[in-house]
Amino acid sequence: MLKVLSSPKAGKILVENIADSGKRTIPQVQQLIESAHVYPIARGKDVQRWSVDPSSAVLIVQDPETRRGFTERELKSEYPLTYEYLYKFKEILKSRAAFQKYHAEGGFAFYSMFNIGPETFAPFKVAWRRMGNVLKATILADADFESLGRKMIVPSDTLTIIGCSELREAAYLAGLMNSTAARAAVYSYSAGGRGLGTPAILKNLRIAKYSHGNSTHRELSQMGEQLWTMHQSAEPASAKLSSAESELDGYVQDYWNLSKKDLSELLALVEDRERRGDS
Repeated sequence: MLKVLSSPKAGKILVENIADSGKRTIPQVQQLIESAHVYPIARGKDVQRWSVDPSSAVLIVQDPETRRGFTERELKSEYPLTYEYLYKFKEILKSRAAFQKYHAEGGFAFYSMFNIGPETFAPFKVAWRRMGNVLKATILADADFESLGRKMIVPSDTLTIIGCSELREAAYLAGLMNSTAARAAVYSYSAGGRGLGTPAILKNLRIAKYSHGNSTHRELSQMGEQLWTMHQSAEPASAKLSSAESELDGYVQDYWNLSKKDLSELLALVEDRERRGDS
Protein backbone atom coordinates (compact mmCIF):
# COMPACT_ATOMS: atom_id res chain seq x y z
CA MET A 1 0.00 0.00 0.00
CA LEU A 2 1.04 3.58 -0.64
CA LYS A 3 1.01 7.11 0.64
CA VAL A 4 0.51 9.66 -2.13
CA LEU A 5 2.92 12.54 -1.50
CA SER A 6 2.20 14.82 -4.46
CA SER A 7 -0.60 15.83 -6.82
CA PRO A 8 -0.53 14.37 -10.34
CA LYS A 9 1.66 16.32 -12.72
CA ALA A 10 1.91 15.16 -16.32
CA GLY A 11 0.33 11.89 -15.19
CA LYS A 12 2.94 11.22 -12.51
CA ILE A 13 2.84 11.26 -8.69
CA LEU A 14 5.34 10.88 -5.88
CA VAL A 15 4.52 7.89 -3.67
CA GLU A 16 5.98 6.17 -0.63
CA ASN A 17 5.19 2.57 0.26
CA ILE A 18 3.72 1.85 3.69
CA ALA A 19 6.50 -0.49 4.73
CA ASP A 20 4.85 -1.93 7.84
CA SER A 21 1.35 -2.57 6.44
CA GLY A 22 1.81 -6.29 5.95
CA LYS A 23 3.17 -9.27 7.85
CA ARG A 24 6.72 -8.52 6.74
CA THR A 25 8.76 -5.36 7.13
CA ILE A 26 10.04 -4.24 3.75
CA PRO A 27 12.32 -1.38 2.62
CA GLN A 28 10.66 2.03 2.48
CA VAL A 29 10.93 3.66 -0.93
CA GLN A 30 9.87 7.04 -2.30
CA GLN A 31 9.56 7.26 -6.07
CA LEU A 32 7.81 9.07 -8.88
CA ILE A 33 5.44 6.72 -10.73
CA GLU A 34 2.59 7.02 -13.21
CA SER A 35 -0.75 7.70 -11.50
CA ALA A 36 -2.90 5.60 -13.85
CA HIS A 37 -2.98 2.46 -11.69
CA VAL A 38 -2.99 4.01 -8.22
CA TYR A 39 -6.35 3.82 -6.42
CA PRO A 40 -7.68 4.66 -2.96
CA ILE A 41 -8.20 1.40 -1.08
CA ALA A 42 -10.95 0.68 1.43
CA ARG A 43 -10.01 -1.60 4.31
CA GLY A 44 -12.29 -3.00 7.00
CA LYS A 45 -11.42 -0.25 9.45
CA ASP A 46 -12.29 2.40 6.84
CA VAL A 47 -15.89 1.22 6.39
CA GLN A 48 -18.82 2.50 8.43
CA ARG A 49 -22.52 2.03 7.77
CA TRP A 50 -23.24 4.02 4.59
CA SER A 51 -19.79 5.62 4.40
CA VAL A 52 -16.13 4.91 3.73
CA ASP A 53 -12.99 6.93 4.42
CA PRO A 54 -9.96 5.37 2.68
CA SER A 55 -6.72 6.03 4.54
CA SER A 56 -4.23 4.84 1.93
CA ALA A 57 -3.78 3.98 -1.73
CA VAL A 58 -2.77 0.86 -3.61
CA LEU A 59 -0.99 0.12 -6.88
CA ILE A 60 -2.81 -2.45 -9.04
CA VAL A 61 -1.24 -3.34 -12.39
CA GLN A 62 -3.56 -6.21 -13.18
CA ASP A 63 -5.81 -7.19 -16.04
CA PRO A 64 -9.13 -7.91 -14.26
CA GLU A 65 -10.32 -10.17 -17.07
CA THR A 66 -7.29 -12.49 -17.10
CA ARG A 67 -6.84 -12.04 -13.31
CA ARG A 68 -3.09 -11.67 -13.68
CA GLY A 69 -0.63 -8.82 -13.96
CA PHE A 70 0.00 -6.95 -17.18
CA THR A 71 2.98 -8.44 -18.98
CA GLU A 72 6.37 -7.04 -18.03
CA ARG A 73 6.90 -5.98 -21.63
CA GLU A 74 3.65 -4.01 -21.60
CA LEU A 75 4.34 -2.38 -18.25
CA LYS A 76 7.92 -1.43 -19.17
CA SER A 77 6.69 0.16 -22.38
CA GLU A 78 3.63 2.05 -21.15
CA TYR A 79 4.41 2.68 -17.47
CA PRO A 80 8.21 2.55 -17.12
CA LEU A 81 8.38 4.38 -13.78
CA THR A 82 5.80 2.03 -12.28
CA TYR A 83 7.77 -0.97 -13.53
CA GLU A 84 11.01 0.47 -12.14
CA TYR A 85 9.35 0.95 -8.75
CA LEU A 86 7.92 -2.58 -8.63
CA TYR A 87 11.21 -4.11 -9.80
CA LYS A 88 12.84 -2.90 -6.58
CA PHE A 89 10.58 -5.36 -4.73
CA LYS A 90 10.80 -8.19 -7.27
CA GLU A 91 12.19 -10.89 -4.98
CA ILE A 92 9.79 -9.97 -2.17
CA LEU A 93 6.82 -10.01 -4.54
CA LYS A 94 7.85 -13.35 -6.03
CA SER A 95 8.10 -14.93 -2.58
CA ARG A 96 4.44 -14.20 -1.68
CA ALA A 97 2.48 -17.36 -0.91
CA ALA A 98 -0.42 -16.30 -3.15
CA PHE A 99 1.96 -15.60 -6.06
CA GLN A 100 3.63 -18.98 -5.67
CA LYS A 101 0.24 -20.73 -5.54
CA TYR A 102 -1.60 -18.94 -8.35
CA HIS A 103 0.90 -17.27 -10.68
CA ALA A 104 4.45 -18.65 -10.47
CA GLU A 105 3.85 -21.88 -12.36
CA GLY A 106 2.21 -20.01 -15.22
CA GLY A 107 5.19 -17.67 -15.54
CA PHE A 108 3.04 -14.59 -14.96
CA ALA A 109 4.47 -11.19 -14.04
CA PHE A 110 6.02 -11.08 -10.56
CA TYR A 111 3.59 -8.36 -9.43
CA SER A 112 0.47 -10.42 -10.26
CA MET A 113 -2.08 -10.35 -7.45
CA PHE A 114 -4.62 -12.86 -6.17
CA ASN A 115 -8.37 -12.22 -6.30
CA ILE A 116 -8.32 -9.10 -8.49
CA GLY A 117 -11.06 -9.43 -11.10
CA PRO A 118 -13.90 -7.59 -12.86
CA GLU A 119 -15.81 -7.13 -9.59
CA THR A 120 -12.82 -5.19 -8.17
CA PHE A 121 -13.36 -2.51 -10.81
CA ALA A 122 -17.16 -2.60 -10.97
CA PRO A 123 -18.43 1.02 -11.06
CA PHE A 124 -20.35 0.42 -7.82
CA LYS A 125 -19.61 -2.15 -5.14
CA VAL A 126 -21.60 -2.94 -2.02
CA ALA A 127 -19.02 -3.70 0.67
CA TRP A 128 -18.98 -4.71 4.32
CA ARG A 129 -16.38 -5.82 6.82
CA ARG A 130 -15.53 -9.50 6.88
CA MET A 131 -14.49 -9.33 10.55
CA GLY A 132 -15.91 -7.63 13.62
CA ASN A 133 -19.03 -7.71 15.75
CA VAL A 134 -21.31 -5.34 13.82
CA LEU A 135 -22.49 -5.56 10.21
CA LYS A 136 -21.87 -2.29 8.36
CA ALA A 137 -22.36 -1.99 4.63
CA THR A 138 -21.63 0.87 2.28
CA ILE A 139 -21.24 1.63 -1.42
CA LEU A 140 -17.82 2.00 -3.00
CA ALA A 141 -17.73 4.25 -6.05
CA ASP A 142 -15.61 7.08 -7.45
CA ALA A 143 -14.51 9.56 -4.81
CA ASP A 144 -12.09 12.43 -4.29
CA PHE A 145 -9.00 11.08 -2.56
CA GLU A 146 -6.32 13.40 -1.25
CA SER A 147 -4.05 14.60 -4.02
CA LEU A 148 -5.07 11.84 -6.47
CA GLY A 149 -8.27 13.65 -7.38
CA ARG A 150 -11.36 11.64 -8.30
CA LYS A 151 -10.64 7.93 -8.55
CA MET A 152 -12.45 4.63 -8.13
CA ILE A 153 -12.24 3.15 -4.61
CA VAL A 154 -11.11 -0.48 -4.66
CA PRO A 155 -11.64 -2.98 -1.82
CA SER A 156 -9.02 -4.76 0.25
CA ASP A 157 -9.31 -8.45 1.09
CA THR A 158 -10.75 -7.55 4.50
CA LEU A 159 -14.05 -6.64 2.81
CA THR A 160 -16.77 -8.71 1.20
CA ILE A 161 -17.96 -7.05 -2.01
CA ILE A 162 -20.78 -7.42 -4.51
CA GLY A 163 -20.10 -5.70 -7.82
CA CYS A 164 -22.98 -3.71 -9.35
CA SER A 165 -23.28 -2.07 -12.74
CA GLU A 166 -25.48 0.81 -11.58
CA LEU A 167 -26.13 2.87 -8.45
CA ARG A 168 -29.80 1.82 -8.26
CA GLU A 169 -28.83 -1.83 -7.84
CA ALA A 170 -26.07 -1.03 -5.33
CA ALA A 171 -28.36 1.21 -3.26
CA TYR A 172 -31.03 -1.51 -3.20
CA LEU A 173 -28.60 -4.13 -1.94
CA ALA A 174 -26.91 -1.81 0.55
CA GLY A 175 -30.33 -0.83 1.87
CA LEU A 176 -31.20 -4.45 2.52
CA MET A 177 -27.84 -5.27 4.13
CA ASN A 178 -28.00 -2.25 6.44
CA SER A 179 -31.60 -2.85 7.45
CA THR A 180 -32.54 -3.94 10.96
CA ALA A 181 -34.00 -7.20 9.62
CA ALA A 182 -30.86 -8.24 7.71
CA ARG A 183 -28.55 -7.35 10.58
CA ALA A 184 -30.70 -9.35 13.01
CA ALA A 185 -30.70 -12.33 10.68
CA VAL A 186 -26.92 -12.26 10.25
CA TYR A 187 -26.37 -11.90 14.00
CA SER A 188 -28.58 -14.93 14.63
CA TYR A 189 -26.37 -17.31 12.65
CA SER A 190 -22.99 -15.59 12.31
CA ALA A 191 -20.88 -15.11 15.41
CA GLY A 192 -18.81 -11.99 15.82
CA GLY A 193 -15.13 -12.15 14.92
CA ARG A 194 -13.43 -13.44 11.81
CA GLY A 195 -16.55 -15.00 10.28
CA LEU A 196 -19.08 -12.22 10.77
CA GLY A 197 -19.28 -10.87 7.25
CA THR A 198 -18.02 -13.58 4.92
CA PRO A 199 -19.81 -14.03 1.57
CA ALA A 200 -21.52 -17.12 3.05
CA ILE A 201 -23.91 -14.93 5.06
CA LEU A 202 -25.83 -14.24 1.84
CA LYS A 203 -26.90 -17.87 1.57
CA ASN A 204 -29.39 -17.39 4.39
CA LEU A 205 -30.81 -14.06 3.23
CA ARG A 206 -33.65 -14.15 0.69
CA ILE A 207 -32.55 -11.34 -1.61
CA ALA A 208 -34.03 -11.12 -5.09
CA LYS A 209 -32.11 -9.70 -8.03
CA TYR A 210 -32.87 -6.00 -8.40
CA SER A 211 -35.73 -5.24 -10.78
CA HIS A 212 -36.57 -1.66 -11.70
CA GLY A 213 -40.07 -2.85 -12.56
CA ASN A 214 -40.67 -3.85 -8.93
CA SER A 215 -42.01 -0.89 -6.93
CA THR A 216 -40.67 -2.23 -3.60
CA HIS A 217 -37.22 -2.65 -5.13
CA ARG A 218 -37.36 0.92 -6.43
CA GLU A 219 -38.42 2.28 -3.03
CA LEU A 220 -35.63 0.40 -1.28
CA SER A 221 -33.15 1.66 -3.85
CA GLN A 222 -34.28 5.26 -3.44
CA MET A 223 -34.00 5.06 0.35
CA GLY A 224 -30.60 3.41 0.10
CA GLU A 225 -29.32 6.09 -2.22
CA GLN A 226 -30.76 8.79 0.03
CA LEU A 227 -29.02 7.40 3.11
CA TRP A 228 -25.73 6.92 1.25
CA THR A 229 -25.89 10.50 -0.04
CA MET A 230 -26.73 11.87 3.40
CA HIS A 231 -23.65 10.21 4.86
CA GLN A 232 -21.38 11.91 2.33
CA SER A 233 -21.98 15.11 4.30
CA ALA A 234 -19.36 15.91 6.93
CA GLU A 235 -22.02 16.12 9.66
CA PRO A 236 -25.31 14.51 8.57
CA ALA A 237 -28.30 15.56 10.70
CA SER A 238 -28.98 12.74 13.18
CA ALA A 239 -32.74 13.33 13.27
CA LYS A 240 -32.99 13.06 9.48
CA LEU A 241 -30.82 9.95 9.49
CA SER A 242 -32.97 8.28 12.13
CA SER A 243 -36.13 9.08 10.19
CA ALA A 244 -34.63 7.74 6.95
CA GLU A 245 -33.44 4.54 8.68
CA SER A 246 -36.97 3.98 10.04
CA GLU A 247 -38.46 4.55 6.60
CA LEU A 248 -36.01 2.06 5.12
CA ASP A 249 -37.02 -0.53 7.72
CA GLY A 250 -40.65 0.04 6.75
CA TYR A 251 -39.93 -0.89 3.14
CA VAL A 252 -37.89 -3.91 4.28
CA GLN A 253 -40.81 -4.97 6.48
CA ASP A 254 -42.94 -5.21 3.33
CA TYR A 255 -40.12 -6.82 1.34
CA TRP A 256 -39.80 -9.72 3.77
CA ASN A 257 -43.45 -9.77 4.89
CA LEU A 258 -42.69 -8.93 8.51
CA SER A 259 -45.22 -7.78 11.06
CA LYS A 260 -44.67 -4.74 13.28
CA LYS A 261 -44.12 -7.14 16.17
CA ASP A 262 -41.49 -9.02 14.15
CA LEU A 263 -39.65 -5.80 13.37
CA SER A 264 -39.81 -4.66 17.00
CA GLU A 265 -38.30 -7.95 18.19
CA LEU A 266 -35.58 -7.82 15.54
CA LEU A 267 -34.74 -4.26 16.52
CA ALA A 268 -34.31 -5.33 20.16
CA LEU A 269 -31.97 -8.13 19.06
CA VAL A 270 -29.90 -5.73 16.95
CA GLU A 271 -29.67 -3.09 19.67
CA ASP A 272 -28.53 -5.70 22.20
CA ARG A 273 -25.87 -7.14 19.88
CA GLU A 274 -24.52 -3.76 18.80
CA ARG A 275 -24.55 -2.39 22.34
CA ARG A 276 -22.29 -5.24 23.44
CA GLY A 277 -19.48 -4.20 21.17
CA ASP A 278 -18.66 -2.43 17.93
CA SER A 279 -15.42 -3.24 16.19
